[in-house]
Amino acid sequence: MRSILYQTKPPDAGTLAGLTRQLDDDLTAPRHYIPGKTKIRDTIMEILACSASDAEALTDALEARGFIAFSGSPRQMEGAPHSWSFHPHPESVTPRPVGG
Repeated sequence: MRSILYQTKPPDAGTLAGLTRQLDDDLTAPRHYIPGKTKIRDTIMEILACSASDAEALTDALEARGFIAFSGSPRQMEGAPHSWSFHPHPESVTPRPVGG
């Protein structure tokens, strides 16, 4: 899943599910939207030994497809008590709009 692979073929659901399980094993649910998403991206960089831009694209794909989710609105103040959660089987989770 190095950068050349990601540029030619988006990751499939099985790949994203495996990455989500790895994140769930490696991280305590990060709090707050931006710092949490950054921690997820940085952890993906470590797991896959990939570039920051590839890890960012994977983080966005995980969020858009429901594999990771933030419990509140990303627009809420940093002090709000919300955190990220991991869903290796997003079909079992009620979808919510990204960024909302």
